[in-house]
Amino acid sequence: MWEQIRLLCPLAQPEQILLDFEKGAINSFEHVWPNTVVKCCFFHLTENICCNLQAVGLQSDYTHNEELAMRIRKIPTLAFALPADVPDVFCQGAMNLPLRLR
Repeated sequence: MWEQIRLLCPLAQPEQILLDFEKGAINSFEHVWPNTVVKCCFFHLTENICCNLQAVGLQSDYTHNEELAMRIRKIPTLAFALPADVPDVFCQGAMNLPLRLR
């Protein structure tokens, strides 16, 4: 799809694009426009976390354990941290998660 768009708009050099967390879309976009900054949608970040909870079998724990749910709901706040602070902020949050989630 991105290659078709590039054919239609050969002079286009987007500075940035907002995508969901579809890895295939991100990879294919970066292949066509490697110098464009790819940003991902906050809504889709939260949706991705929910999908991963289901994929690893934690949906029931999330639903029935309010403390766990509160901690998991804090994960998207990493999107608001300065890039240099993300590892420290993540580690601080990870230390409060149950061992099986670290």
